[in-house]
Amino acid sequence: MDKADLYSTFNRKAPATPAEALRVLLETLEQRVGSLARADTAAALEIPALFDQAAALLAQLQARGVELPAEQGRFESLSAQYRGKAALFLKRIGGAAVLAEQRAARQPEPAAWWWSVDLALAAQRKAALRRQLRWASGALALLALAGLIYTRFFAPTPVERALYRYQFTAADLAGAGEVAAALEQVEQALALDPGNPEFLTMKGVFLEALADPAAEAAHRAAEQAHGDSESYLIMRGQLEVQLERWEAVQGTAEALLATRADSAFAYLYRGMAEEALGNPAQARADYERAGELAQAQQLHEIYVTARTLLANSMQSGPW
Repeated sequence: MDKADLYSTFNRKAPATPAEALRVLLETLEQRVGSLARADTAAALEIPALFDQAAALLAQLQARGVELPAEQGRFESLSAQYRGKAALFLKRIGGAAVLAEQRAARQPEPAAWWWSVDLALAAQRKAALRRQLRWASGALALLALAGLIYTRFFAPTPVERALYRYQFTAADLAGAGEVAAALEQVEQALALDPGNPEFLTMKGVFLEALADPAAEAAHRAAEQAHGDSESYLIMRGQLEVQLERWEAVQGTAEALLATRADSAFAYLYRGMAEEALGNPAQARADYERAGELAQAQQLHEIYVTARTLLANSMQSGPW
């Protein structure tokens, strides 16, 4: 980068030295980043280019053996402030698509991270979403296990104790991604209780996750064992959520809605799938509906889960 490029930002007499030019650049950057909430599009879009120039001057001076700890500190502080205001920056310039266009035209070096704050912010949001959905999956799993404990753990028979252990272990293995090992636990449970609807449902979901053609027959057997489609689909959806098989969750939610149009479970499952697949607007609508239905039906755990996911999704802002 030549001196004309380095100094093009300023409508003033060119600084006498590169160090002085760096200080002027940092001062301008401080003004731009500090007033970002009030900046227009043009002013906000200058920020990555200013970072380019400041970084280039710092590199030039360091290559000459010039130590400028105060200026280096200011640059690092401004970098931290800019990262913290990434969402605001994208809003002021008109969205992530605008920065992507600028980046494509500029072709910056990989080290010029200030041209890629949209990608970093998207990664952060996806990581947060993954944590939220895992929390919800865990909440649903705990709800299912609580029912199992209530019905089986008090004065259980030896067979019931064994079935509880198999189900707990299978759920734990499946949550860790060890679906084949989880299926082994299910098969051992079914050897004790061949018609158990819970284990038959687990078998169908695990076989499908493993792309085993026997899954379809297992699903049919599970639905027959449950005795009604709604309870079967509720459990199937819960297991698919635990495995984060979001396309499968969508299909199960739609089947559940076809069985019962006011199913709070169906809207909750579909909302989680839509959000995981990048459709936050639909997800929020589904969370809202799931909460309304759960409240009316006194499904307190589902209500809390739906409202929590809705609040977290709203806080994350638009994608």
